[in-house]
Amino acid sequence: MQGIYRIRNKIDGKYYIGSSQAIEIRLYNHLRDLEKDKHPNLYLQNAWNKFGRENFIFEVIEEVMDDIDILLIKEQKYLDKGFELGILYNITRKADCPPSRKGCKVKFSEEHKAKISKALKGLEVPEQRRIKIKTTLLRYYINHVSPRKGKNYLKVQRRSKERLNCFTLDPMIAQEKENMHQKRQNINKALLI
Repeated sequence: MQGIYRIRNKIDGKYYIGSSQAIEIRLYNHLRDLEKDKHPNLYLQNAWNKFGRENFIFEVIEEVMDDIDILLIKEQKYLDKGFELGILYNITRKADCPPSRKGCKVKFSEEHKAKISKALKGLEVPEQRRIKIKTTLLRYYINHVSPRKGKNYLKVQRRSKERLNCFTLDPMIAQEKENMHQKRQNINKALLI
């Protein structure tokens, strides 16, 4: 089924508007993300966590058999009305530009960028934070662990020692570096057998 749907909070009346060419699949995806606490819309996710599943209703507002352009135009009408009333969980005001789509991110004007730059200039990063950044980057270069995801990516290729020496190391980190170097050599030997 193709059309416009909403996820409505029974308690406060707020709702999330969306459109899809396969509503059943889209609603399943919303439900899965909300249950796993991984929904991209934090407003909806926070309300879901606060009020619980039993206080939300998944509804098809309008079935649209026309092409995708008509579907988006109709969704935009619902979004405009909801934003006017101030009762939406939606983040973006445009139906054809969800935040997850590349190229639809918020674009700052040059004036706004200059204000941000001016506000950040002169701020000093505390020494404790600098050390944490250095150790995280060092662990990344030694272990091949992504600083963001924390997953271990084993790479057989060797890193140049110059890259590691660009950090000032305390004895504990230097020992950890040596241990990880030995482990990596053992793994490389095992892979070559």
